[in-house]
Amino acid sequence: MIASQSLLDGLSESDRTVLKEAAIAGMKEQRAAALEENKSYLDNMTEAGAIIYVPTAAELDQFKSIAQPVYDQFKEKIGADLVLQVENEVKASAN
Repeated sequence: MIASQSLLDGLSESDRTVLKEAAIAGMKEQRAAALEENKSYLDNMTEAGAIIYVPTAAELDQFKSIAQPVYDQFKEKIGADLVLQVENEVKASAN
């Protein structure tokens, strides 16, 4: 969800809470729909003979390690607090 700061500032605290909760609920629904759609695509490709590779946990950890400099650059550009806030929001919305 994208909203201007002036719009958010004009809302009451309870309205901001409702808006945030609705945005998170909508995001979760969208992600669930996207996962189902992606599964359908993968199923179709597999049925057509494609081999789908899923990285292991160790490979994902290696990828995260390799990508760490990008996070570090963003921390320098926009601030570690904002990067941490985004990471925490993503973790919270995944539950």
